[in-house]
Amino acid sequence: SSWIIFLFGLIALWAVTLLPNVNIQQWKLMLTYPLVGIGVSLILFSIMNGALWQISAIMKSKALGYLGKISYGLYIYHLFAVRMLAHTVVDAFISPDRVVVYPAMMLIISFAFTLVISILSYEILEKPFLKMKSRFTFIKSRAI
Repeated sequence: SSWIIFLFGLIALWAVTLLPNVNIQQWKLMLTYPLVGIGVSLILFSIMNGALWQISAIMKSKALGYLGKISYGLYIYHLFAVRMLAHTVVDAFISPDRVVVYPAMMLIISFAFTLVISILSYEILEKPFLKMKSRFTFIKSRAI
């Protein structure tokens, strides 16, 4: 069933936490990437199967689909957003000494800023190129 596959995915991800720190080079670190890949694949497979209640409905939502479309921008711009906000906006309002509040606010504000930048990048830069792609992908064959 999907729940068993989901459970095995969670176990694979949990097994990664048992591996040594990445600063200590050991042969066991070679297991990190395969375990993460297997774990995430099993979890996604079980969710997309549609048998995990509301989790499956959430994963098939249009909002997450749009996040998938702009995911390249999220990947590219996230470090820029975090570094820019850490030195400007967040430090002006929240002291870095606040152990819980500071990281939470950094996470929320930098995600929102990254999201805005990624949406603008997708709509202004990527979409026109995706529209042009259709002109070059269809190859007319000649009559035989």
